Amino acid sequence: MVEGSDSDSASPAASDLLSAVCGYYGDLLRTQRWASSAFVQWSQRDSASRSFAWLGPDLSTEVLLTKGAQFTIGPDHSHYDAMRRMHSTLTLNPYERELYYGFPYVVGRVAGTRGSRARVVRGPLLYMPVAIEPRGGAFRITSGEDFAYLNPLVFQGHPDSELSGPAIQRLIDARPDIPISAGAMKGFLDEVTREFPDMSVEGDLDGSLGAIPERPKTGSQLRVIDQAALFVAPKASYFLVSDLEAIGSKRVDEGEAEEPSAVTALLTGAGQVEQADFSTTEIVRRKSITRFRQTGRSAAWRSLSMIPKRMSFESRGLLALARASR
Repeated sequence: MVEGSDSDSASPAASDLLSAVCGYYGDLLRTQRWASSAFVQWSQRDSASRSFAWLGPDLSTEVLLTKGAQFTIGPDHSHYDAMRRMHSTLTLNPYERELYYGFPYVVGRVAGTRGSRARVVRGPLLYMPVAIEPRGGAFRITSGEDFAYLNPLVFQGHPDSELSGPAIQRLIDARPDIPISAGAMKGFLDEVTREFPDMSVEGDLDGSLGAIPERPKTGSQLRVIDQAALFVAPKASYFLVSDLEAIGSKRVDEGEAEEPSAVTALLTGAGQVEQADFSTTEIVRRKSITRFRQTGRSAAWRSLSMIPKRMSFESRGLLALARASR
């Protein structure tokens, strides 16, 4: 075994840095490419969709966010077949797919920039992960969350989207608690239109669900409507995110011994923790074994090398801080 440097790797600061870096990477991976499209893009193939279903007007009242209550979709709902297909998809792919509920919805068409095509937007303003369970001939929708997430992707096509970081953070801080009253929703939407004046609000947004909107072919405005939906989104880099969460959850209180972690040593230095000293023969043997382990987990870890090319300014700054702390 080889001893590390004199730095104190068991300090709370080291654990805080490890938790921050792992948490930030995990959040970044959750919204990467293939996973993010379900939160903002309007597909043209909804008729046979296994991943999306409007809830209104068959479901006349929103209850999950405004009342904190569960609801049931029966055979008389026009999208019952879509619910059945989504349930089958989630049952077959529990580690790769997740069901979400969104209300209210942002829809519209955003003009393309720099020669790109116009984008048709359909995404929840607020959303949460939910569970779908068969109950007799119906499906029951429940959630264990006590708050809703803001979907920042619906603001990406806004004219001021490159300057919207602080505005989105203010909206995240202003999210109303569940159950959301009509007054609280109105106050929150006032915040949204103040930060993004070009976004309009249609409907009463009092919990009643309106008609299914038509997919826009023209125009360049986003609007918030009285509608809710269920949709399936891939769990981006599921195994990598779960590993990062497990690593980042390890905290060290002052005076306690730290469980050895290679990631902590990479970020902060080895400190007083003894490090394994592998021989060249052992390293070659381990590489030979790993070469044939083409699992989802190893593939996800390989994808980590591509992240810095797509990282935001804040992400690159955090990574630079981590590297400077070594």
